Amino acid sequence: MKLIRILAALIILILTSSPALAETPDQYMDSEVSEWADIAQKNGFNILETYTDEIGADNVTYTLELTPGVYHFYFSGGMNVEDLDVYVYSADGYTLTSDTLPDKIPITVIKLDEPATVDVEITAWSFMSGLSDGLYCFLVTCEDEGEILSMSLNGAE
Repeated sequence: MKLIRILAALIILILTSSPALAETPDQYMDSEVSEWADIAQKNGFNILETYTDEIGADNVTYTLELTPGVYHFYFSGGMNVEDLDVYVYSADGYTLTSDTLPDKIPITVIKLDEPATVDVEITAWSFMSGLSDGLYCFLVTCEDEGEILSMSLNGAE
């Protein structure tokens, strides 16, 4: 009985001292958005949009119409996501940039000298064992006076 009490106390201590273990998936994503926003603001970037959504085996693509500027796109996979990749394409399908490192925090930067439409494709390559979907967040920031003229989610491909 004494051993059970000690184990229960140890489990409670671990859960309350480790935020990632105690958080819900939504709380985890809120903290990720907050961290990316803090980083962007510390760098003097304008935060143009933030999104949190679910991703599974299908890619998710956003189409953005942007004015000239230097844009930083920040992403984070949620608690269930192990590897998240991002590709940014021009309107004619040319790859402008990508982040395919084996992690769940891709970051991409593009510089546009003229207005342009870009597709931002998000791919979840792997999830925690036994899971097939999870949450992600996407922040669009700009170093200068760039703006999003329109942004649409093209859905799963």
